[in-house]
Amino acid sequence: MTTTSPVHGGQRIAWIDAAKGACIFMVVLWHTTIFSYAQIDFGSLPLDSWWTGALTAFKPLRMPLFFLISGFLAHSAITRKSWQETFKSRVATLFWLYLLWMAINWIAISLMRTQIPGAAEIIPGEAYTLNIIEFVRGVFLADSGIWYLYALVLYFVVCKTFNRVAIPLLIVLALLQIFSEYITDVWNFKKLLDYGIFYAMGCFGRDRIAHVYAEFSAKRWVLVGAGLLASMAVARQLGIFYLPATQLFLSCLMVSFAIDTLSLILRFWQMRTLQALGKRTLPVYVIHMLLVHPLTLVMVDVELSGSLGQAIAVALPIIIATVVCAGCLLVRYLLDHGPGRALFDFPALRNRPVTQNA
Repeated sequence: MTTTSPVHGGQRIAWIDAAKGACIFMVVLWHTTIFSYAQIDFGSLPLDSWWTGALTAFKPLRMPLFFLISGFLAHSAITRKSWQETFKSRVATLFWLYLLWMAINWIAISLMRTQIPGAAEIIPGEAYTLNIIEFVRGVFLADSGIWYLYALVLYFVVCKTFNRVAIPLLIVLALLQIFSEYITDVWNFKKLLDYGIFYAMGCFGRDRIAHVYAEFSAKRWVLVGAGLLASMAVARQLGIFYLPATQLFLSCLMVSFAIDTLSLILRFWQMRTLQALGKRTLPVYVIHMLLVHPLTLVMVDVELSGSLGQAIAVALPIIIATVVCAGCLLVRYLLDHGPGRALFDFPALRNRPVTQNA
């Protein structure tokens, strides 16, 4: 979780913070849509299905871009610094945050499901039981909504261990992504296998990425955009859209197109709010489901009908996601005192910034 703007060659890379902000907002938007928004009665309009379908199309972008940036920012720590210099900030701190917030989410969701009447039928999470054995199993299989932090630790250790054989490592990670569905049926553990390739590409391809995307290229933007649309259409027509190899290919195109799109927009609009969000992704990531689930319970009784109601309903996912992000940052602000700081950093390192992106 960087607190300063990423730089390359002394120059700030403008699209990094905007991309991080866009990624975390898409994550929150996805969760608010499939959980909270899906509970609303829209009458005859299947708005929740429309929104879910639209956001599913961005699945090849959300986490791949997030992990590409994470690897990009970890490049120096992986390739130039020693284990002694990086272990506390890159491994110990992130694993502490993973365990801490997994426990907080685990307990909170378990209590919601067991103590609030009807919540067990609305809030998913049969795995969230107050059982220490299941919790330990969940920790090592990344079977929780906090799996991203676990992935950052795992990818860092793997990439640093094998940083002298980057090409073979990239090949192995690509194969793990392609065949992940045959390796495990644990959903979040499968994600660990799916996204390691993007972290490694961001890390070992850092200099190349920084050079190629140093400036917006209209030609590249048009060609990649056209190729992306054509590839998505063909993949859907052939019924191979969700195949891992197809998703890997589409992710590479989407990431490239997204970076150029952000670079183009930043020429005319600095997107300061989005960049500010991109510098504060950790609290949003670890807290947002603790706000989404209570909202889900409230939304069960909401009914939006008529022209005005349906007009509001169309934009409601963005409104809800914005409120949730703001709520997460408010909670972070209120806790940023005394012992509360240990919720967002390793206790022994409270006066040092966490250097890993999330």
